[in-house]
Amino acid sequence: MIRPQLLLCFLLFITSVSLAQTDSVFVKADSIKTNTITSVFDSVVKNDINKTAVSKNQNIKKIPEDGLKESTQLKEKLFYFLICLLLLLGVLKSNFEKYLHDLFRLFFQTTLKRGQLRDQLLQASAASIILNLFFLVTAGLYISFIIQHFNLAIHSNFWLQFAICSGMLGLIYFVKFLWIKIAGQLFGVKKITESYLFLVFGINKLLGIFLLPVLIFLTFGSPFLKTVILYLSWLGIGLLFFYRIILSYSVIRKEISASPFHFLLYVMAFEITPILVGYKLLLNSF
Repeated sequence: MIRPQLLLCFLLFITSVSLAQTDSVFVKADSIKTNTITSVFDSVVKNDINKTAVSKNQNIKKIPEDGLKESTQLKEKLFYFLICLLLLLGVLKSNFEKYLHDLFRLFFQTTLKRGQLRDQLLQASAASIILNLFFLVTAGLYISFIIQHFNLAIHSNFWLQFAICSGMLGLIYFVKFLWIKIAGQLFGVKKITESYLFLVFGINKLLGIFLLPVLIFLTFGSPFLKTVILYLSWLGIGLLFFYRIILSYSVIRKEISASPFHFLLYVMAFEITPILVGYKLLLNSF
């Protein structure tokens, strides 16, 4: 009876040992598998995080570099463009010095005889045409700066936007010129309409010269300086525009009886509304 008991104990011992070894093997296998999966997962996550960080850094670096490069190129082109405008103004000053001198005297010295100066200025048609074109260029560039400053760009290309603004401004004044000419012929007030057109385009010439130094500051000034110059330019433009209204009303009142209210309606209809309509058309078109 002893031998079977011993044999049974021996078998139980062998079985427990083998089971313990098997469990240890499974535990080790499971731990190895878990550690392997964890390490692979961690490496994948780290690689993804590193790739994401690298891509973000590349994007962060790439955008400012492209923007800075584009801004630098635009400033360089604007520099040469403004130099050309300064040279053109210098040529005008050299060849038509008397015209520019009489133009400033006509609008800012009330003691002189306006009729004589006006006749003298009308004779210099070449200088008048060049200064009108000069106004369209500087005013179109100024409007483009305003649109860009307030993030109201009608086109991504700055120079195309500048051409659109100058062309639209020229179209507005061309239509206005034709309308006033036709109205003067129809209603028999040709003398008044010619005097009014002379005042309008004369103030525009002065405005074109006034905007040139403003454009230089808006191009190369600091953000704070640009903001200050922008508001000061609005003040200057407003004063010139108000001065033109006063001169126009004084000319019209000498010939026909027009109340200030009717003249104000005219200003709203033919001075302000065309600009607003033109800007609305640009927004809808582009």
